[in-house]
Amino acid sequence: HAEYFKAPNVAPFVKQFECYAAARGMRLVLDSKGARVRHQKIAWLDVTIVNEFFVSAREASGAEAAALMTLFDALRAGLGERIGELKRFENLLGINYAHPLNFDKIWAMSEQLETLDPGALLIYFDVDVSIRPDVYQHSLAELLLSTPTVKGGVEPAHIFIPDTWMGTECVNSGFVALRNTPVSRLFLKLWKEKLRWGASWDQVAMAETVLEILGAEVYKFTHGAKRYDHRCIAAMLPVSSGLYTYQRYCDCWHGQVEHLVGSYRQRQSRLVGFVDPERTEVNFIPNNLFWEHQFQLEGMHLVAGEKGPVFTPFLVHWAGLVPQRRGLMEQWFAQNWNLSVDECPPAAGPSFPALPVGQLGTRARHLRCCKKLHQHRDKSRWPWREPADEMHAWVRYWGCSDWQSVRSEDCEEFLGEPIVYTGLPES
Repeated sequence: HAEYFKAPNVAPFVKQFECYAAARGMRLVLDSKGARVRHQKIAWLDVTIVNEFFVSAREASGAEAAALMTLFDALRAGLGERIGELKRFENLLGINYAHPLNFDKIWAMSEQLETLDPGALLIYFDVDVSIRPDVYQHSLAELLLSTPTVKGGVEPAHIFIPDTWMGTECVNSGFVALRNTPVSRLFLKLWKEKLRWGASWDQVAMAETVLEILGAEVYKFTHGAKRYDHRCIAAMLPVSSGLYTYQRYCDCWHGQVEHLVGSYRQRQSRLVGFVDPERTEVNFIPNNLFWEHQFQLEGMHLVAGEKGPVFTPFLVHWAGLVPQRRGLMEQWFAQNWNLSVDECPPAAGPSFPALPVGQLGTRARHLRCCKKLHQHRDKSRWPWREPADEMHAWVRYWGCSDWQSVRSEDCEEFLGEPIVYTGLPES
């Protein structure tokens, strides 16, 4: 609701969005309509983390929700003979990974897309995002629309997501951009439908929808020679123990995207624009890239220190850092620019230099690779003694092999010294 955007750990993020929108002549919309689909809580199922699976009565009356809750309590108490009674509620029972309220961003995007001229661009962000104060001279819309599609392609893509490499979170729903086209509207429709899939989650639902769109595109242009066979759907569900890992799905997703439209930084799609994070990083997520950061900006490589290079992404997405995000944003602004998050940054000039367009991306992949190579520098141990194909797969999983491959000079630059490998066979 509207009051949410005034909360202390939300308002500074809203303020900076307002600043950037005003500087670029963009219309900022804060969606405060709340849930479009009503879910009455039945229970939270905690398998590996607190509040993991949300069980709800979807668009149910009070009596229906009460009856479902009674049945669910009986099943949890061990009365397995009543399992057949769930059939009565098959159109009402909802089971989602995390809270289904996260799906409401799809309705928000759909409603706003309808207000735009044909082909116009909508950019969606979660609220926990901070745009750098020294990039206001750069139009994010223009940067996105210049994303390469296919060789010789002229028209911009319809859907824009950050490109990612094998071994990282494949799709994050905190950022997506859409042009007002039939393809984008179909994308939102397919994404929205997955709210009702068992154990679905807005993020993995978005990733699967990307595969569906790419599969349809490739099927058409290869005359059926290539297609997406929905093989990743099984990884959208938890295993028999109830354990769910997004990385299991993402490994399948990365493999299928490469099969359909090519490898990281070299994708060829007319419909989906994969924004190269090494040129323009539009969804830098410290919790994904540098999980060992210990809630310190230095560990996230966002301020100078002894832990390696400082990166300059176009923006930072503080996902998974709800209690810490305001403090981290304040420190980021203060230490890098001596600015307050409660005010708009000054215009670019001699006393406040703008970040050049060539520095809007990061080399986070290179650093992750170098850290892994240094950690596993004993070549008499795993993974160097595994079969060649398995060993190469792990090195690629660390981010070392994608275009362009990480060089020894990169690691020496980042780590401050060359990696000295041990355990090498004597010549």
